[in-house]
Amino acid sequence: MEKWWREEILRRVVHNTGLLGSGEAVGAALQLAGLVITGRLLGPIAFGGLILVRSYAQSAGRLARFQSWQTLIHFGTALADADDRDGFRDLVAFTILADAATGLIATILAAALAPVIGPALGIVSTTTALTQRYCLTILRMASATPTGVLRIFDRLDLLSWHAVLTLSIRLTGGGGGALLSAPLWAMVVAWLASDVLGESYLWLESWREMRRRGFTCRPLPSARRALAENKGLLRFSLASNATATLSHSLAPLFTLMVGALLGSVAAGLYRIAQVVLNVVAAPAELAMRSFFPEVTRLRGNDDPRFATIIRKVVLISAWLGFSLGIVVALAGPALVVAAMGASYAEVGTTLQIVALGFAPVLAVFPVEAALLATGRAGSVLLARAVSAAVAFSAAALLAGPLGLPGIGLAAVFGFFAACGAMLAAARSS
Repeated sequence: MEKWWREEILRRVVHNTGLLGSGEAVGAALQLAGLVITGRLLGPIAFGGLILVRSYAQSAGRLARFQSWQTLIHFGTALADADDRDGFRDLVAFTILADAATGLIATILAAALAPVIGPALGIVSTTTALTQRYCLTILRMASATPTGVLRIFDRLDLLSWHAVLTLSIRLTGGGGGALLSAPLWAMVVAWLASDVLGESYLWLESWREMRRRGFTCRPLPSARRALAENKGLLRFSLASNATATLSHSLAPLFTLMVGALLGSVAAGLYRIAQVVLNVVAAPAELAMRSFFPEVTRLRGNDDPRFATIIRKVVLISAWLGFSLGIVVALAGPALVVAAMGASYAEVGTTLQIVALGFAPVLAVFPVEAALLATGRAGSVLLARAVSAAVAFSAAALLAGPLGLPGIGLAAVFGFFAACGAMLAAARSS
């Protein structure tokens, strides 16, 4: 391990991850605090209803999200390094146009379909109108361009504040709601406001960073010119978009499936396990944000260290996931009851089961970064599709006989399927 840290790239990734992690650590604490306050205020039934409302909008937003940050990093890193301002602006124009088009279409469709498919997903008729209003957040969920801009310009400090700002607003709204004994609709408004204001901050900071570096001057950018000058842009964008969409939409879609199979209370309980998983996975996901540009440069320069560095990061991630899994399995159930009350005790067993999958969840991030750096977005898409098929099929089979713990097992099966498929793809490259 001591020799591994002599790698300049690994030290830089750890440093950048630390910059992001400082904000994300605060954000994780705020997320957990907001979850505790909301859960205690609403109780399991209303809390489950809120989770289904948000999961519906999240599912639509993440299915629509163009994942333009990956396209920007893959094609824009070299443009920014070469100070090709015109070419970079053209690329940004292409990703903004893609974000806007997909977000607008998804918002309209999701709001229109909420009364039709909502009941089948466990969303009761009294919250249908709230669900439609929450679909306004899809416009912000579908935009990833500012994230890509800030990553290319190495402004991870600004990105780290995004989670803090968003979750601070949500926690403030939830705390105010708790003091005023607010109804469900007030909590929905607080969560919606936090999402919108947090995303507005990212857009503002990315524009300011481009202007500071002289990337906002004339001539006017052209998305059509970006397509013509960046070979394979559309193909890579569609493949990476499908891959990331499947990856990021799986969690809210899975929550909706829990609601459809076991009801809104079970969906709310499973969401608690998901939030713990998100907190645990945050270090690996943050590292990937720093790691992706680095391995993209390594691959572009045909650096012989590429494969060695990937292996080292995969082993570190798996070891971290295994260690955190043991901690959560031992202490998680008791902490949930202490924080949220005895009415949430049922989630304890499911949380222990989900903790079994922490190692593959964390290990998969650097493998995905390596495959994307080599232009193999299609392989990542196939691995995510296999994972989704395994998880959803297992959930349908196990929910009936095992209940909520069966859902946890299904999720773990999906985690291992994703990791195995991506490792197989990486070995064959």
